Amino acid sequence: MVSEIEGIRKFLVSSEYTALSAEIMESTGKRICTDLYDAEVDVCEKARSSAEVSIADLSALLRQERGELKNFCIRYVRSERLLDSGQEYNAAEEGAQAEEANENYVGHSQTFLFSYALLFFLLKHKRSHVSTFLKKIRKPNASKYQKVVESLFDATA
Repeated sequence: MVSEIEGIRKFLVSSEYTALSAEIMESTGKRICTDLYDAEVDVCEKARSSAEVSIADLSALLRQERGELKNFCIRYVRSERLLDSGQEYNAAEEGAQAEEANENYVGHSQTFLFSYALLFFLLKHKRSHVSTFLKKIRKPNASKYQKVVESLFDATA
């Protein structure tokens, strides 16, 4: 697993990845958070493993399908409100819902493109695996989310 984590770290700082990330953020008026936490890289590895997609597949995607991926990501970022599956609250926990009101946007994680690229790869090359992937990563409201991302993808293609 250590080699996979290092592979993800190298992928996240590759010139193709950072250039495309910057272009997407510029096109959408968003920004990238400068901090990268180990937990984010761990989540990327778990998602990559659940998707059954290799770093080599994602690298090839950035090189060979860059334009389509960029358009999908821009569409995704602009549609994030449609994709918000909400937070799950523990009703017994005092003030749990009030926490969301105190959240401020500090920027997209450096891993945003990794997540979107995984989803794009599955939608384009392994569509029958999308539902299983969303269940494995425990995506809230997975079927609703799947319908929305499929429509975003289909509108991009």
